[in-house]
Amino acid sequence: MSNSTKMGCGEWGCLYVLLIIGVLIFKSCAENAKNEEARREYERRREERENAPSTVSTARNNWLEGGTLNNVSAAEWRNGSQRNKVATSGGWIFVWVLHQKAAKTYQTDDEVKVDAELLAREIDSMITEDAWRNTDNITLVAVLAGSRLNLIKY
Repeated sequence: MSNSTKMGCGEWGCLYVLLIIGVLIFKSCAENAKNEEARREYERRREERENAPSTVSTARNNWLEGGTLNNVSAAEWRNGSQRNKVATSGGWIFVWVLHQKAAKTYQTDDEVKVDAELLAREIDSMITEDAWRNTDNITLVAVLAGSRLNLIKY
């Protein structure tokens, strides 16, 4: 009996395990690169909006500033201000748009704001349900809420 068989690896077993690990590492790196690319694109577009000459007051788009509730628990979401909830929800929608996962196209920030307000209310509603009341991951709830509202395509 060969040494590799004695170790329980088999002739191809170790190769398959290494191949699977390599694929998982590659997928993880690709996802991180996509998220970083989406963040850079979002920042670029935000800078363009801020630097673009406009006759409209920039106070109109301030609703998107200050969204800090991504990756918080349900309890922290409940304690967040409505403004923060809407800004955070708007941020998620922009990420879905950048990743081409949004179910519709938006022409203006105001259109996003309408759906961000709906999304924030849906999340508020969902975290009153037993299944989500004590969740530590509000982002998962946001994706499910976005799916319920048909804001995300698959």
